[in-house]
Amino acid sequence: RHPGQEWTALGDPTEAALLAAAAKLGLDRADLQGRFPRVAEHPFDSDRKRMSTVHRLPGGRGRVICKGAPEALLHPPVLLDDPALLARAAERAEQLARAGYRVMAVAGTDLNTVPLNAVPQTARESGLSLLGLVAILDPPRPAAATAIAACQQAGIRPLLITGDHPGTARAVATELGIIAAGDPVVDCRDPGALDQTGAGVYARATPGQKLEIIQDLRDRGDTLAMTGDGVNDGPALRRADIGVAMGKRGTEVARQAADLVLADDNLDTVVAAVEEGRRVYANIRRFLVYGLSGGAAEIAVMLLGPFAGLALPLLPAQILWINLLTHGLPGVALGGEPAIPAAMTSPPRP
Repeated sequence: RHPGQEWTALGDPTEAALLAAAAKLGLDRADLQGRFPRVAEHPFDSDRKRMSTVHRLPGGRGRVICKGAPEALLHPPVLLDDPALLARAAERAEQLARAGYRVMAVAGTDLNTVPLNAVPQTARESGLSLLGLVAILDPPRPAAATAIAACQQAGIRPLLITGDHPGTARAVATELGIIAAGDPVVDCRDPGALDQTGAGVYARATPGQKLEIIQDLRDRGDTLAMTGDGVNDGPALRRADIGVAMGKRGTEVARQAADLVLADDNLDTVVAAVEEGRRVYANIRRFLVYGLSGGAAEIAVMLLGPFAGLALPLLPAQILWINLLTHGLPGVALGGEPAIPAAMTSPPRP
């Protein structure tokens, strides 16, 4: 962007937050890329929970930078720092997570030489030194708590399945009203964690575990809607009864896997869609009752007419005329009825 102009971030929100923080500290991304070009990368994946890059320094030396979840970095052999320092860093990361922050650890080390054709394996993830912690606050939208409350009132039970730290997940879920302050949070890293039923929050869930949780809920007879925006959410979005992807920040994989795409990335839209679905369903039932009652009356007249001495009480043209009058504009009016006030306070239909 040009000086004085507002800018917006595109792409991964976490990466955008890091770039914004660097810009606030006076670091210029283009300048850094020119001085320390990236020559290799070990991309992030949900099993390692970290990513590493290799940069060429002036003079032919190299530098490895690694960032990721604190529990994936703050231990040997990834880091060679003093155990007391790692313990303090882990404790601080836990405090920040309980306060609702998404925490990442950053580490690095210098290499004597960098191969001309560096490969991802050069981005070694051992023998590093801790550089610091980064805490990112991703607060829920102000309307999110209202949308969660509306879902609960409509008989929809919200669940939070996230790859974030259990402390972060608890803080966000409590703020939104998904769970109460003392309710348990399932840490998917624990053995047998997915055997716990009835939980409202699942933290540190891998893509495979998300899929397992959703399949387990469906096997128990629940009808499940899943929201997501990342590549890792694709299988879970496909497996759920209704996959809901984010249209703005969502990846192409998530949008293709979903059944419904929210153009505004707003959870309120899901509530509006549920209300609209209930309105349409109620209007269909209303019109069917109206149409069947009129048809039953016509059938009764035709059956009882001969007993009253009328061989043919209604001619075919008369039946068509009656149906045109009774099922025409009145039927359109019944189909366009607004939702009743109690539509979002009744439980879901089977």
